[in-house]
Amino acid sequence: MTTHPTPPSRQSGQVAAALVPIVRRNYLPALFVNYVASTAVSVLAAAAGVTWVWWWFGLVTLVSLVRIAGHRAMGAAMARGQGPTPEREIFIAGLGKLAAAVSWAVLAWLLLGVADPLVKFATSIVLAGMAAGAIGILSPFGIVGPLYIATLMVPGAIRLILESGPDSVIGLLGFVFCGVMIAGHRANRILLLQSVQLGQRNSELMAEILDANQTLENKVRERTETLEHQASHDLLTGLLNRRGLSEQFDRAITGAATACVYFLDLNRFKRINDTLGHDAGDYVLREIALRLMTRLPANALIARWGGDELVVVTPGSAEGGTSSFVMENLFATPYVFYGQTLDIGYASEEGHLALIKRR
Repeated sequence: MTTHPTPPSRQSGQVAAALVPIVRRNYLPALFVNYVASTAVSVLAAAAGVTWVWWWFGLVTLVSLVRIAGHRAMGAAMARGQGPTPEREIFIAGLGKLAAAVSWAVLAWLLLGVADPLVKFATSIVLAGMAAGAIGILSPFGIVGPLYIATLMVPGAIRLILESGPDSVIGLLGFVFCGVMIAGHRANRILLLQSVQLGQRNSELMAEILDANQTLENKVRERTETLEHQASHDLLTGLLNRRGLSEQFDRAITGAATACVYFLDLNRFKRINDTLGHDAGDYVLREIALRLMTRLPANALIARWGGDELVVVTPGSAEGGTSSFVMENLFATPYVFYGQTLDIGYASEEGHLALIKRR
């Protein structure tokens, strides 16, 4: 079973914003066509002896000038960012359309009652043509479109029905034609709204795709940075590993006349692991790493060389420097693991703390 789409019950702000450019684009051309048709009918009616038509034409001219001025003023306000909302702009444009339709309804009622068949024929043709054009031009307008078509066609059709002879048949056909055009307007409006909504959905999907791509790129970059960090750093302490130290060693000592390399081999570390477990050993390594990172200069390289072996590289001389002081006092503050003080240190005579100068 084939189902036909129904138009949205209300115009959302986004849909109205998408329809406004269409309304602006069609406004002046439609006004021009309306004025040309008014001129042609007025000239034809005046030639048939209907002189009062010039009063109607003057009124149409005045209304057209007001509509043009209002359209330009609204455009200038929009350029300054002070214009009305899209919904209100469409509403104002619709009022102008209805004003034009009312003027034509008045003319139709009066001209279709004259005796000249040429005037009747020309007026009917112009009204039918303008109503048919409204099917597409007024598709952005929900209520105004059908009202415009009905206002153009119904008064003239009633006037012809009241006339005797074949004119009444033409009047009945006018009603039929009016209904067909209103249905055509509704179909065009549904198609337009679906196109607008489809375009908005495509824009949303593109935005989602771009956002997803950006998120994926960020995740890939973060993952790459994480892998690079893990490849050059020790997972337990966060210090450089052997690879990281090798990669950054030349950079650390570039431009330095003297560089000091400290090699720390922790004392009694294996016994702590064996007696208290690896959690205690991990605590000692993390605590030593933290003390080194917080007390040494920012340009120092700190690496975990092996299980309980650490390497520190600092540009500059060791005598009286901050690095020497930190190394000498690294174990001054006790290491306490769950209330138990751990006996950690180094024995210089055994080479557990060695100082190497590079000049």
